[in-house]
Amino acid sequence: MADDTVIVISADHFPYGLDQDSGSMANLEELYGVPIENDFVRDHNRLIIWSGCLEKEDPIVVGTPTSSIDILPTLCNLFAVDFDSRLLPGRDVFSDAEPLVFTLGYDWKTDKGTYLAAKGTFIPAQDGEEVSQEYIDNMKAIVKNKITYSKSVLRQDYFRHVFESLNIP
Repeated sequence: MADDTVIVISADHFPYGLDQDSGSMANLEELYGVPIENDFVRDHNRLIIWSGCLEKEDPIVVGTPTSSIDILPTLCNLFAVDFDSRLLPGRDVFSDAEPLVFTLGYDWKTDKGTYLAAKGTFIPAQDGEEVSQEYIDNMKAIVKNKITYSKSVLRQDYFRHVFESLNIP
């Protein structure tokens, strides 16, 4: 039975309320052991996927930026579910798709660096690494489109229409 079992453990969010009264992140910084410089540091956590059939294999560690929106496409791939990846804002973390994490504030992070929208600043992942303005502008457009798409899916109740057309209650 263990060979047919998959366990997925993921944090939903950082510990809300830990610093709610102070307005700073001092308690969270103490818990994490690092300064909380932006939402990406604040929201950093782990995803664990375990399967008995892989128990004898070496662990797979994904070192690229990932987000909770990447869980569904990753699991769909692992379970060989037929799905249209264009309909999900995340990516299968085992695919060749470029890693992208973003916030509703239009901040984003890839393996090339982090863009902080409020400051209009791009911070390369590696000191001295050259990243073109064209790349930054392209990623900004992708993030804007993904956020617009995600909001539209909710506003238009898209998946209700999909399930109705498939006669799924």
